[in-house]
Amino acid sequence: MVIKPQQIAEKNFRLNRQKIRALEMKIDATLTRDFKPDDINGVCIDLSEYVNYNSPIYRAIKEKYEKAGWKVEYESDQRDGDFVRFRAAGRRQI
Repeated sequence: MVIKPQQIAEKNFRLNRQKIRALEMKIDATLTRDFKPDDINGVCIDLSEYVNYNSPIYRAIKEKYEKAGWKVEYESDQRDGDFVRFRAAGRRQI
């Protein structure tokens, strides 16, 4: 059987949706544990195993959390590695 492009797209969509749900659980648990409203630095979470800056999964996560009131930034650091920083939207930064 020859696979159609649409079949591949649908399979990738389902896999990405599963990855997004798993990441949301990890992010929510980390934010619940580590977020402090008065901390201007926010919470840094290493998601480099799952996403990179250009991935559709990162874009979906960023969009969802920004709609929920977070400022989401992907940061790449050669020394510390890549991570995603979550801050409460509207907070001033130093």
